[in-house]
Amino acid sequence: MATEQILESKEEYPPEFSVKPHTTQLYLLARKFGIGPGHAFDFCSENLPELASFVPADALPYVSWFAVLWNNTLLANYSDTLSQVHQELSRQRKFYNYASKFTNPKCLQTCDRTQIAMQRIAQSQRGDLLVIAAQLGLRWRGYSVDAAARHYAPNEFGLTSVSVASIVLVHPERLTRWEELDMQCAGDRIRTGKDCPWDRTPILHCHDDIIKYNAVNNGDPYTCYGSATAFLPNMPNGKTSFLF
Repeated sequence: MATEQILESKEEYPPEFSVKPHTTQLYLLARKFGIGPGHAFDFCSENLPELASFVPADALPYVSWFAVLWNNTLLANYSDTLSQVHQELSRQRKFYNYASKFTNPKCLQTCDRTQIAMQRIAQSQRGDLLVIAAQLGLRWRGYSVDAAARHYAPNEFGLTSVSVASIVLVHPERLTRWEELDMQCAGDRIRTGKDCPWDRTPILHCHDDIIKYNAVNNGDPYTCYGSATAFLPNMPNGKTSFLF
């Protein structure tokens, strides 16, 4: 078995970035998409657990609550939902999709692990917006997407392109410059053709004041990227929610 390559990375989030209260995030995201946030507000005011109750200790310093758009509610398929989120990004900032040829149902898919986790969260929160416990790359900077996935906690999963873009919509300070740690949307995979392997992962990054959506090879480590991931909370009976 080949030695796993992990690069030393000192890249950080932009200094101006800070996480907004999740109630503020819900309001901002709901307003952008014309969604009523009432159920999400009600759920979060009563049911959000302490992060330390389900986030591993080594990941806890990186994790906060984030509001995201639930993929399956706005439009018929995931690619259409992503397109709408990208349109919102382009209204807010300069945006370019370098992977536009591959953001169709035949070339873009969500990983099974992420799909299972998001569906479980959606079942408990029951709304068009979800609040998830996530980290935006620091936990896995310098790791390839594949290497990070091999080291996930049992309840950890990659964030989709829709989730990452949702977070950036209400936290534009997260992507501001070239010299920063940018995000691999580790819950999605891309292939470049019908018979090609699913060997690429979408990224969202900033360069020349433009937000760019592109893809990188799953097996390549980068000092300037980290896998964005989230953690599935414990089940109502208090048992740990292992994904597999």
